[in-house]
Amino acid sequence: PSPNFEVILSLSDGDKIEGVTSLKKARFYQNFLKENIKDIQSVSRFLICGPPFLNKDVPEDLINLGVYNNKIHLV
Repeated sequence: PSPNFEVILSLSDGDKIEGVTSLKKARFYQNFLKENIKDIQSVSRFLICGPPFLNKDVPEDLINLGVYNNKIHLV
């Protein structure tokens, strides 16, 4: 793992991805983000990829946690 890059994978329906051991089984709600991202304001950018509801909700939650909009990127 790189000290400068971290991937958090999550599947809300409990599916498994072969070879992936760091899978979280939860939705990316605000509490999930606070608990899983250390020092959230110091993160230089957030790359978000998912279904439409995730692409809408996660940026809003990040902004509510004090993350600047220009650090949030949908990919």
